[in-house]
Amino acid sequence: MGHLKGENALKSQGGASLVEMMIALGILSVATLGLVASFRDVQRSIQMSRDKTLAANLAQEQIQIIEEESYPNVIPTLNPSFLSNGTPYDTVNFPPETILEGGVNFTRYTDIQVIMDKNGTLTPLPPTTPDTGMRQITVTVTWTQDSQTQYLSLNSVMSNPDTVEANSSLTGTVSDATTGNPIAGANVDVAEDLGWSSLTNPSGLYTISLSPGSFNLVASAPGYFTGYSFQSVPANNTITVNFSLTPMSSGTVTGEAWIEPNLVISQIVVSTPQADGYDVEYVELFNPTTNTIAINGNIELNYVSGYNATQCSDIPLNYVTDNIPPQEYYLIANTTTFTVNGSSISADAYYADNANLSCTPSAYNWSPPSTQDIMARGHSGTIWITNGSGNIIDAVGWTNNGSTHNPSYCNGTCIPQPSGGLAPGQEIVRASSPSYVNSFFAPAYNSGNNSVDFAYPGNLNPSLGISQIPISPANSQYASPTLISGVPAAGAVITSNDGLSSSTEAFISGNPPVAAFNLINVATGTWSVVITSSSYETENDTVTIAASNSIYVFPSTMSILNQTPSSGFISGTVTDANGNPISIPTAIEVSAAGSDSFANSSTGRYLLRVSSGMTDVTANPSSLNADYVSMSSNAITVLPGQIESGINFILTQGGRLSGWVTRDGINGLEGIPMSAIDSNGNTQDQEVTDATGHFQTVNLATGTYTVRIPLDSTEVSNPVVVSANALSGQTVFVGTFTITGALGTIGGNVTYKGNPISTGVLIVVTTDTLPSGPPNLSSASLTGISYYSTSSKEDGTFSLQVRQSTSPAYNIYGYYPEILPSGAISIVTQSLSNVSILQGQTVSGQNLSW
Repeated sequence: MGHLKGENALKSQGGASLVEMMIALGILSVATLGLVASFRDVQRSIQMSRDKTLAANLAQEQIQIIEEESYPNVIPTLNPSFLSNGTPYDTVNFPPETILEGGVNFTRYTDIQVIMDKNGTLTPLPPTTPDTGMRQITVTVTWTQDSQTQYLSLNSVMSNPDTVEANSSLTGTVSDATTGNPIAGANVDVAEDLGWSSLTNPSGLYTISLSPGSFNLVASAPGYFTGYSFQSVPANNTITVNFSLTPMSSGTVTGEAWIEPNLVISQIVVSTPQADGYDVEYVELFNPTTNTIAINGNIELNYVSGYNATQCSDIPLNYVTDNIPPQEYYLIANTTTFTVNGSSISADAYYADNANLSCTPSAYNWSPPSTQDIMARGHSGTIWITNGSGNIIDAVGWTNNGSTHNPSYCNGTCIPQPSGGLAPGQEIVRASSPSYVNSFFAPAYNSGNNSVDFAYPGNLNPSLGISQIPISPANSQYASPTLISGVPAAGAVITSNDGLSSSTEAFISGNPPVAAFNLINVATGTWSVVITSSSYETENDTVTIAASNSIYVFPSTMSILNQTPSSGFISGTVTDANGNPISIPTAIEVSAAGSDSFANSSTGRYLLRVSSGMTDVTANPSSLNADYVSMSSNAITVLPGQIESGINFILTQGGRLSGWVTRDGINGLEGIPMSAIDSNGNTQDQEVTDATGHFQTVNLATGTYTVRIPLDSTEVSNPVVVSANALSGQTVFVGTFTITGALGTIGGNVTYKGNPISTGVLIVVTTDTLPSGPPNLSSASLTGISYYSTSSKEDGTFSLQVRQSTSPAYNIYGYYPEILPSGAISIVTQSLSNVSILQGQTVSGQNLSW
């Protein structure tokens, strides 16, 4: 009882039982754990906020560094790499940087883009776009937190103070001068800068944004003559320029297309008795090709009788002449010399004494020197020639008694003859064309049908030029006749370089058949017309449409397709900025195999024959005409036998400036910007050196320019600027710029009692002698002695770039804040003296210790 009484007494005196204490301790433990977890979350949140702040500072720092560069040095990213979240970055001009800050490793990425303000929206453009005067800087900083990559990006826009911005515009309509209707798809160009161009919409409207200045405008559309206008465009203004284009007048080119045939049989006579009673038979051949044909050993003469099927294969011949020259005759007879129409003629080859042995069955037995008769008089038959492989080259057959006794091997329909076949003195003569059969023109018409390809007894039409028979045979000694036909070139493609007409095809027409064509809508003027069919072509460069609705008849002598189209054609015009032909014929050069040409000084038109495939075309190469610049059109596809038309050049009379940028006089520097500034202080062009260190300006108006390499204070150029004249039609080399770094680097460590100082030491380098404590800088310092400063890094190192100086040498000062026992802060100074440095040199080991 006493004990209980004591316990109650304790409780009554404010004490707690053991149970109560245990319960209280448990509650306190739970609360403590909650506080620990809460503290951990707060700490993580503080760390995350701190890291984001550091990342933002690093991004802002990089933007400020870049914006301190001269605008031309801020080069757009050409070939970006990409982070895992798709963010692009530069690896060449602004490579990634790894930075240790606050115990965290950050990586900083930079991307530069060309942008343009389009209706209030900043729109990225390809990096090769001509300078718009604006570039967007994007800096992305990454770091790792809780095993995850964090990203932070900041943007800024940098403008070019020297760029004449495209703050003016041209607008207007292009319409038909005859109807007034709008022309959709017309092209309007600024001749001085073909990058300034526009296509009209369905309403004929165009708009071009451009810089202020004076320009030559060119409006063109298929089927219309080109329009020109010279305009002065003031700044911040929109000028309206309307074009009214005159439709091209047109006419028609008509004619026939022929493929050059192979060796043909041109005349056959089965009997022409001589005064001594000898009965002569002969076969005349004609070579319509442009090549010599070997007869001896390569061409075989064959005959078959339709009466008794006697066939004579490869009739043995004695050769007087072995070959047939181009477009000449070859005469084969059963004797060496004979008379026709009172004139003596010699055979180029004659039957051998054993010629009858080639016939099976041998129906005719000869007893030389009596008649060697193979072709049967008064009967049907066929003569054909084969090559050494036995392939038939040509065949001519005739009937006996109309359509009966048809022989073998006729081409198409056999020549119909009445009862008795070919009589003595009668002959079969190949036509020169469907309109002519005479000795003035070459016997080469070959539709593949004997009954229409030849004149023969019963088919003596005076309108075809046949007044009597026989027509005397010819041998290889006769003059070459004029070729006016051949094989009808059905399906041949006819193309003109007039730029208005469309290609057409030849079609079979009439009987005897011809391959006729009508090329319509050919513009007035003088053009080149090419006819192609399969593997053959021909070209006429003097096709003239004199006036509207006029008709040009293609000469028959120029319609023979006898060339192999391993090449195609490129056509177009070369004019000055006003659309006028250049008075001196302009050279046109192609990169592919082919024939260079000259543009006509009267019309400005040119036609090039080039090998098929891809090719480049250059007008006025190497500025051969010093009054005009050179211009190229690249990667033109040329098909065999076809004309790629409309490759037009507008040559202006400006000039170009070129130069070379190097580091050591041996190796060129790529990616170095340059500026060409006119006499008014306006930048007219900015270029970047290529992979070899060379630059070349666009076409500039003639005059004096200052060429400079924009550099910041860390680099020097020798020379700094060059004054050069842009000469009409020339590319002037202004000289070589040698770029070297203007700075050297001083580096070292800062320590306190032997340990790296991680909190930062202010480093100041100057040729001045400083008292204790950091210098007091003011606006007056801008014109005084230079001070270079930095803060040491977290690892206790520092690095600082300074300009070359050896006399006086540099002094290095380090300012370290030290907390005294009293709590006051004291700036403790350490210094080094007489530190010399040369341009491009690194002086390390400049250590400061406290």
